[in-house]
Amino acid sequence: MTVSDQLQRDKALDITNSFIVQAPAGSGKTGVLTLRILKLLALVEEPEEILAITFTKKAAAEMRVRVMEALELAAGPPPENPYELQFYTLGNQVLAKDREHNWGLKQNQNRLRLLTIDSFCSGIVKNRPLASGLGVQFSIAEDPTELYTEAARELLASLDAGDELGKALRRVLGNLDNHFTKLSNLVIQMLAQRDHWLADVSAVHGNMDQFRALLEHSLANLNQDGLELVQAHFDPDFFPELEQICIYAKNQLRAQNLTHPLLDTVEGEFEHTKEQLKLLLTGQLQPRSRFTKNEGFPTGDNAAEKKLAKEYKARVKQLVEQLERSGEPGIASVQEFVNLPHASLSPEQWQLLDDVLQIMRYAAAHLKLVFQSQRSVDFNEVALSALMTLGTGDMPSDVTLLLDNKISHILVDEFQDTSFVQVELLDRLTSGWEQNDGRTLFLVGDPMQSIYAFRKADVGLFLRLWRSQRLGSINLIPLTLTSNFRSSATVIDWVNRVFKRIFPAAANTRTGAVQYSASVASKDAKPADAVSVTLFGHEKNQRASADVQEAHWICEQIKDLPRQESVAILVKGKSHVGHIVPHLKNAGIPYQAVDIESLSQSQIISDLLAAARALLSPNDKVSWFALLRGPWLGLTLKELDTLNNLDSVPWNALQKLEDCPWENDLTVSKLKHIRAVYQNAYLNRHRSEWQHALRSIVLQLGIPASARNKADLQSIDLFFGLLDTIDTIADIPDFQALRKKLDDLFVPPEIHPVGTRVVQVMTMHKSKGLEFDSVFLPQLHRKPRADDKPLILLDKQTAQVAEQQELFLAPFELRHEKNDSTVYAYLWRLQRQRLRNEAARLLYVACTRAKQRLLLSACVEQDDGDLKAPDGQSLLAFLIPRISDLLYQRIDVEPQTETPAYRCFRSATSAFLDAVQTGCGPAVAAQPEPHDTPTIEQVESGSQIRRHAGTLTHAILEAMAKRPSLYGTLDPVQLADTWAQELSRMGLETPDIPQALDIVTRAVTQIQRSQHGAWLFQAPKSHDAAEFSIMRNQTDKPIEKFIVDRTFVENGTRYIIDYKLSEPENDLTEFLQQQVGQYRSQLLGYHSALNAEHPLPTKLFLYFPLIDHLEEVAI
Repeated sequence: MTVSDQLQRDKALDITNSFIVQAPAGSGKTGVLTLRILKLLALVEEPEEILAITFTKKAAAEMRVRVMEALELAAGPPPENPYELQFYTLGNQVLAKDREHNWGLKQNQNRLRLLTIDSFCSGIVKNRPLASGLGVQFSIAEDPTELYTEAARELLASLDAGDELGKALRRVLGNLDNHFTKLSNLVIQMLAQRDHWLADVSAVHGNMDQFRALLEHSLANLNQDGLELVQAHFDPDFFPELEQICIYAKNQLRAQNLTHPLLDTVEGEFEHTKEQLKLLLTGQLQPRSRFTKNEGFPTGDNAAEKKLAKEYKARVKQLVEQLERSGEPGIASVQEFVNLPHASLSPEQWQLLDDVLQIMRYAAAHLKLVFQSQRSVDFNEVALSALMTLGTGDMPSDVTLLLDNKISHILVDEFQDTSFVQVELLDRLTSGWEQNDGRTLFLVGDPMQSIYAFRKADVGLFLRLWRSQRLGSINLIPLTLTSNFRSSATVIDWVNRVFKRIFPAAANTRTGAVQYSASVASKDAKPADAVSVTLFGHEKNQRASADVQEAHWICEQIKDLPRQESVAILVKGKSHVGHIVPHLKNAGIPYQAVDIESLSQSQIISDLLAAARALLSPNDKVSWFALLRGPWLGLTLKELDTLNNLDSVPWNALQKLEDCPWENDLTVSKLKHIRAVYQNAYLNRHRSEWQHALRSIVLQLGIPASARNKADLQSIDLFFGLLDTIDTIADIPDFQALRKKLDDLFVPPEIHPVGTRVVQVMTMHKSKGLEFDSVFLPQLHRKPRADDKPLILLDKQTAQVAEQQELFLAPFELRHEKNDSTVYAYLWRLQRQRLRNEAARLLYVACTRAKQRLLLSACVEQDDGDLKAPDGQSLLAFLIPRISDLLYQRIDVEPQTETPAYRCFRSATSAFLDAVQTGCGPAVAAQPEPHDTPTIEQVESGSQIRRHAGTLTHAILEAMAKRPSLYGTLDPVQLADTWAQELSRMGLETPDIPQALDIVTRAVTQIQRSQHGAWLFQAPKSHDAAEFSIMRNQTDKPIEKFIVDRTFVENGTRYIIDYKLSEPENDLTEFLQQQVGQYRSQLLGYHSALNAEHPLPTKLFLYFPLIDHLEEVAI
């Protein structure tokens, strides 16, 4: 077999030079790394001279296995395969060296320094505990959020202090409308990203002028890069001509006494050029087609003026034509440049930035103290301490000098996933190296597979080193591998054709744009090889039916595949398997869901949590009802109602079982058993740990017997293992912390008999590095969850033109400055652009897992038979513009009038909704009568659909308010059947249920993603009430009864919030004015009634979950 890039692979084994290697998917990257390590082992005096770094323990273990396999191979006869012969030959050379120097590699594999970056940093820190500042005894927290929260709490204790920190905190808090939780979140966010800013902020402590210079220099570089990118698209005389035209236009505007941005005084060359370019653009930043007197181009009053006006109008239109000829890249460069932030900040912005910097510095100091007291740190602290231990390039520490003598060769795998701190670490490790001194650096990765921005990976670092061909003083030779040994020619040809057009035309370190690098197939195509795109066309409000048909289609396709072949279903988000997994179950297709279902979503875990809450909080009505509805007891709704009539507190009701006749003796027997079990537990509550009491309860109730499979039993073990790690206050566990830890653990995959073909179900991220014969990529129409704007944006990047490091830091925007030209707005656009570029790479990763067959599918709404354009942020949006020349099939979905009934996982919400339906749910005040049932919206023309959707959404929000742990855990896909049943019980006709369900799903999804939602439902509040019933008695007027959706007190202010499911049809401002006008008197009534009882400063709000908008209503 001829390998198309053999020359490049041979060069990679030149151990006298340093390289940076781009190794696309399926190119045999690990094999190249292993061969180079073997060749280096045959050269060095000690194995420890070689340091191979990767980013996961799995990758490090795989590399170690590959090396040892090569040594095992070398101990046998020579293989015939030329590729294996390379490993055999080099393995023999290593074994000879091993014998010569008595290394004992087979017995002492730890002499191979194949490490993760984290373990390497930990080793540096632990070997120099005093120099690092961490000491010897410390652990690395898997979830450091609790540490950040504690540091933030200690910092914010200075809020009322009279020093500079207290003043800074109060000013920032004032700019946040006195939202204390927001300020706390700001601090936590900053601490999690301190590897980006700590060194720079510390360096300018006490010298704000220096930081001002750094930031303004970065802004100037940014504008210079933007201007040069614009200039590259136009003729040299474009800007001089534009200058002359603008002078004419300004003169005309002044003569007519008109106002225009051209006449505004702007500071700096960049702002001047931006205003000139805007003359050629409309307000939407598109090329302008008409020029009138309002832009400085009047028709003229006499012949001379008319002639001059005609000349300048023709000249300006020529510039517009040149702009249009530059195409999308040229227009985009102009649009981006005119929206770049100013090269300097206003005094108000500097004050806010100065305050934030001071808070950041103190926050970092408080975090250090928390680390010391807890003897626990995060990975960032280990990396930063390792950097400090190594010193600087100009002043290396003794540790650096020691490592400099010990390490001769460094190899880094997955280099596209590095961060700034990690690259700085490499720079310091190699600061003493000189060209041609025998030491080498080997960086290998694939920027097309950089998909871990959420882990702070920055693909721009790979691109920068690739472009500059150096790291510090080390010259790097770039190599590109092109052979693909994984996929068939059919798959590779399709991927090359499609992704060459999906990926950006040119690389860009700022935006994380990666240029596509084509692969060459090493395998021939087979008749069975195929790539298909299947679109399920559906009518509006029939998405659920399309999802069901897609899932059914996947199952039918899997059944037709050869049973000996591997199959995977890859999805972008965990919730996207909602209909697929039940269909696999119903079809009898064995599957393993890898890290898909978190423990908190598991039914068996919900049952255990209910049992625990009932033990620790006997009056917890929701938990008791969930427990009594469990399969070990199985009370019906009618029986729950009977129990509730005995006493509103379930435990009290259990004491009165004999006071009421029961239809079923078996039910009474079971209730007596559970009463006895808990009675004994309560009596012995303080004689042993509560965890032991809970385990006894679980066993006596027979909860493990309800386990569906071994995975459920393993989940029970994981649950009890977690209990010992949870802090307790007054012997009560922190259930919120427990819920979070359960969110981070996953239900173990089900184990199937050997020889069974098991379909692997996982996320696209999880599939990286794996391969399967057939790969399904369903649900490509799904749009990503909306990103909440953080309170602070930090960005460290490299200038595109000049190779200079830059720091951008932008705190939240002040109210009056929210526009597209602030530093914050620029960083937000940049972040979204990077994420979109990464989404294209994620689709590439998913497609390149396929060896023989790739099957992509999506559900697309149709209108009069034509498929509508998909959401612009979906993965499908990458394909649709390029699908005209691709083979694809369309399947039209028949409208369904009934929601498909699949068994779904119960959750805490289902118990709550059951309780609401029977009238015995938890409440702050008595439940209103049916005619008083609060609706979230006064619906036009008495719409039953929206009215029932409002009632159900209202119940869900009430549950969230009363149980904050529910927030963020409700999965609308898994709860769809339950919610549909509730809508049906309310009396909604079956054909209308999907539309109502869509409204509920959108509302709940938006709330759980929203910063407003987190404030309303996640953060603890005082005097908190939902569905609060209150009377207002006024002289000479009838008594009024109000049901307040939500009210609480925060920082001495009462908040009253009314939920509305309305949506604007057109103008948002007009819509909000109409809504405020309609509901202001209602909110004022709430305000009057509540203040009559307890007067407090009050704020009134309307919350619109469907558009995630919180509108304040003036009192």
